Amino acid sequence: DEFYLGFNGIGDAGARAVAGCLVHMPVLRELDLACNAIGNEGALALAVRLSVTGGKKRAALTAATSTTSSTAALLLETLDLRGNRIGNDGACAFRDFLATETTDGGLGREESDGGQRGEGEGGCPNLANLFLDDNRAIRARGREALQALQAIRGIVCIEGPGW
Repeated sequence: DEFYLGFNGIGDAGARAVAGCLVHMPVLRELDLACNAIGNEGALALAVRLSVTGGKKRAALTAATSTTSSTAALLLETLDLRGNRIGNDGACAFRDFLATETTDGGLGREESDGGQRGEGEGGCPNLANLFLDDNRAIRARGREALQALQAIRGIVCIEGPGW
């Protein structure tokens, strides 16, 4: 399934809302949030939701508050964030929350199960494309973070030249 919300000016508040709704869209494969004035705060909210760590924190919160919430892994393969206002901090958030997530505590997709996380663990094990082209606030530090994410998890972060 695909959800196109690009060019709607949702900003950080909208990105946080979308991140919160992802738990109800576990079969979503492509999410297009291009050109929405999303900055570092929105990127952080999305990074936390897409991580295993974020899923475990949500599970602990759910248990403590006795509300229901799913931490099932998302099937999301592509997150398009081109043309937003994401900077170095947002790029580093994606690296920090996605690059170091594995079931065995190691780095990357070198797990015995071929990089797939188990059912019910949360996170986004199938994410292959995280398009961040044309986020002009991403400078050297952010590019290094995205290159690390690509090297560790194989996630394509920037398609265009000028990597």
